[in-house]
Amino acid sequence: MNALQVRIEEVRSKKDLKRFITLPWKIYRDNPFWVPPLIAEEKKLFSPRRNPFWEHASRALFIATRAGEGVGRIAAIEDRNFIAYHNEPTGYFGFFESLDDREAARALFAAAESWLKGRGLKEMIGPLNPSTNGICGLLLEGYDSPPKLMMPYTLPYYHRLLEEYGLSKAKDLLAYRIPVPEKMNPRLEKLSAILRKKGLNVRNIRMKNFHQELKLVREIYNSRSEERRVGKECRSRWSPDH
Repeated sequence: MNALQVRIEEVRSKKDLKRFITLPWKIYRDNPFWVPPLIAEEKKLFSPRRNPFWEHASRALFIATRAGEGVGRIAAIEDRNFIAYHNEPTGYFGFFESLDDREAARALFAAAESWLKGRGLKEMIGPLNPSTNGICGLLLEGYDSPPKLMMPYTLPYYHRLLEEYGLSKAKDLLAYRIPVPEKMNPRLEKLSAILRKKGLNVRNIRMKNFHQELKLVREIYNSRSEERRVGKECRSRWSPDH
């Protein structure tokens, strides 16, 4: 065990936030498969002014350090929409990254758990970055290839660090690779014809009206009541008793 004591620091300034955001560059140093995020986009993600998620959620960000050097990070998140919809006093943890350092990881999870308990929450699920509408979960297979779109790339020892804290997996998530053929499958052509007879239309996205098309996609997405599925697609549920 490292003789230098672990210290947990809460992010309170722009300088702290930059340290939080850029810490993964240290964790994944020399890893050819990790795809670094755009720092400007990460700043938007954490900005209450630019990310509407924070209109109904609160958070605390923590960095673990040894001798002033960052060795891990975590976010504790209270999503009031989730709590109101499910009527469950449940909080999230997310954005977890750490060196292979059991003491630092335990201190980070304890900090997140303590913050959530302080807000009256009884359970902690994750990783959610910052919700199921973002990147969530841990990588289980495929460490030798870049991550798929909206899927995480994490290190193999993360599972051990979580389990050593008393956390356990609740659900597997899958990323599908679907080749796009040059011509539509004949079975899909038949299905498309049936839908047209029922008054439904299947068409390509009109790129000239891209923003209007996005509005239609959003309306369809929201109409399926995404909130009903929150925490069930990626409900890694943990209730450590410490």
